[in-house]
Amino acid sequence: YFYQCATELGYPATPVAHLADLLQGNPDDLAPLVPAGTAPVFDPAAGDDFAAWLASSAERVLLLYGEWDPWRGGALELGSSADAHTFVVAQGNHFAEIADLGAAEAIDAMALIERWASANSL
Repeated sequence: YFYQCATELGYPATPVAHLADLLQGNPDDLAPLVPAGTAPVFDPAAGDDFAAWLASSAERVLLLYGEWDPWRGGALELGSSADAHTFVVAQGNHFAEIADLGAAEAIDAMALIERWASANSL
């Protein structure tokens, strides 16, 4: 995950200038979290490609966000994608789950997943 963040996804920066005299390292340094001996280089092209696919031709996609998750500020857009859906957990955080949706929305989300799974079953 951290290697993919370092190379494709990006990672939220931590505002630490006001703590500079207290820190014993850089909290935005992903080097300790990626495989030893690697030197990941960030390339936004993969994320841009994914966002374009998601906005134009994604199918069978369910995006789940927490209303109060700060990462929701970078939420992806589905655009004209067919059979792609976004759900937002009211007052949810970064750990939002389908079970945290309201009853009707949770049923809708699970119905999508069941339909997609049964369409792909052998």
